[in-house]
Amino acid sequence: MKEEKLKRLIRILGFVILCFAYLIAYFHRTSTAIMAPNLMEEFNLTPEMVGIFSSMYFYPYMVMQIPSGMMSDRFGTYRISGLFMLISGGGTFLIAYGGSFYLAIIGRIFVGIGMACIFVPTLKLIATGFSEKYYLFLSSALLLCGNFGAIIGSGFLVTLLTKYGWRNSLGLIGTVTLTLGIILFLIGRGENKINKESSRPENKLSVIQGLKVTFPYPGMIPHYIASFFSYGCIMAFQGVWGGAYLMQVLKFSRETAGSILMMVGVGIVVVSPFTGWISNYIKSRKKLTVMGAVTISLSLAFLVFMPFKPTSFNLHIIALMIGLGIGINSPSKLTQIKETFSSEFTGIASGNNNLFTMAGGALIPTLLGYIISRFSEPGLISKNSLEIAFMLLFIMSIIPAIATMFTKETFGVNFKVSILNNGRKIA
Repeated sequence: MKEEKLKRLIRILGFVILCFAYLIAYFHRTSTAIMAPNLMEEFNLTPEMVGIFSSMYFYPYMVMQIPSGMMSDRFGTYRISGLFMLISGGGTFLIAYGGSFYLAIIGRIFVGIGMACIFVPTLKLIATGFSEKYYLFLSSALLLCGNFGAIIGSGFLVTLLTKYGWRNSLGLIGTVTLTLGIILFLIGRGENKINKESSRPENKLSVIQGLKVTFPYPGMIPHYIASFFSYGCIMAFQGVWGGAYLMQVLKFSRETAGSILMMVGVGIVVVSPFTGWISNYIKSRKKLTVMGAVTISLSLAFLVFMPFKPTSFNLHIIALMIGLGIGINSPSKLTQIKETFSSEFTGIASGNNNLFTMAGGALIPTLLGYIISRFSEPGLISKNSLEIAFMLLFIMSIIPAIATMFTKETFGVNFKVSILNNGRKIA
C-alpha cells in the first residue's frame, strides 16, 4: 500500500512538472512573433530568414515525434523528458549568447529536439498511468499549461524584452528549462527505485508494427490534414507573423500587438478546463473538433477582411475567439485519436498526428515569410506583402474546417483498433 501511494505521488508530481515543461515548449513556439524585430535588427535578417529561424524549432520537433515515444517506452517518460529538457536549455543559451545567426539556428534546432520529448511522452503517461475517464481532462490541463507559455511568449515577453533585452530574457528561460530538466531526471530516478515505470504500457509492440497499424489507418487521414493546416495557420499568426501584421498593417504598437496575441492563449486557458465537460454533456467529440476549427477560420476571416473599425478592443476579441477555437478543437481531437486505438497504440498514434502538426507549424510560417520577402523591399516588411500573406492564411484555415467534418465520432463507441486482431477494430 505504501509503495502504491509512492507511485501515485511520483506520477502526479511528474505530470505537474511535465506541464511546466510544456509551458516552456509553447513559449518557444510563439516568442518569435514578438522577438522578430530584435532578431532582424541584431542579425540583419530578411523576413524569409525570420521564418526559417522559426521553422528550425518545428523540423527537428517533427522528426523526433516517433523516436520520443520509442525512447519513453524503453527508458521511462521522466528520464527521457528530463534529458531532452537539458538539451533544450543548452540550445536556449546558444540562441541567447552564441553571437551569430548561424549559432542561433543551431540553438533553435537543439531547442526543437529537446522540446519534442515532452508532449507525446506526457500523453502516454496520461493514457497508461491514470484512469481512462481522466484522459480528456488531463490532456486539456496539459494544453492549458502549454498555453500559459503562449501567454508568456506573446505578452509577458514584451515586458522582459523592455527590461532585460532579448538575450537576457532567453537566458532566464534557459535557466528555468535546465532546472526543470534536472527535476524530471531526479523524478525518473525515484521512479526507478521502486522498480516500476508507471509511464510504461504493459503491452509491448514493435514500432514497425505500430506504424503499420496506425499511420495508414483511414480514420486518421482527416486528422493529419486538419492538424497540418490548423496548427500551421495558428503558428503563422500567433508565433511568427501576427505581430508584424498588427504593427505594420493595423498600426498598433508592439505592446498592444503583444497584448492582442496574448489573448489567443487566454482564450485557450479559459475554455480548456470545460472542454471535457462540454463534450460529455453534448455526447460528442467530433462536434467540438469541427466547431473549434470553424471558429478559428471565421476569426481569421474577420481579421483579414475587417468589416468593422480595427480598434484594440475588436482585435482582442478576434484573438480571444481564435484561442477559444483552439481550446475546443485540440483536446477533443486528441481524445478522438486516443479513443480510436487501444492503449498500446496511444503514443504512436499521437506521435503520427503530431508529426503533421509540427510539419504545418514549420512549413506554413516559412511559406508566408517567403511571400512577405517576395513582395517587400530588402530588409523591410511591406503592408501589401502582409495583406497578401494573411489572405492566403485565411484560405488555408478553411481546409481544417472542412477536414474535421470527415473525422469519426468516437464518443460512446465501444470498439478500438487493437493489436489483438492485427489492427482491425474490435468490439
